[in-house]
Amino acid sequence: MSYFRIWMHVVLITEGQEELLDDVTANSITSNIKAKAMEKGILVDSAGASKEHVHFLISLGVNQNVGAVIEDLKEIVSRMVNMPKLTATPLFWDDGYFAFSASHSLIDKVREYIKGQVVLHQRKTFQEEFSEFCEKHGFIIKR
Repeated sequence: MSYFRIWMHVVLITEGQEELLDDVTANSITSNIKAKAMEKGILVDSAGASKEHVHFLISLGVNQNVGAVIEDLKEIVSRMVNMPKLTATPLFWDDGYFAFSASHSLIDKVREYIKGQVVLHQRKTFQEEFSEFCEKHGFIIKR
């Protein structure tokens, strides 16, 4: 018998890190993403949004690849925001993204982190969070 579980912590960033996602829009995304993503076969466990980025905890299926799932998530969220015109200007995503594997033993911590985005960004900017992610995961920031 085979067992398969790959958790991913994914962060999508708005194009140019534009602060498009107000509280109403962020709540709409986090409240509706699970059902919308499931329509495309994507299991979103948790979501948390801030002004210029959205975090997801997803579980990849056996036949899914990270890049395709992320492109689908970008499309799903864009439609959720752009079709009802939740923002003054259309939402576009940066070409890049963060995607990290997450250990099953630490999933509760990742969920807490993702759900705590509003509180986190009251004391830390996205740039600070970005730098910490890069350092923690061994990425070199090109400037």
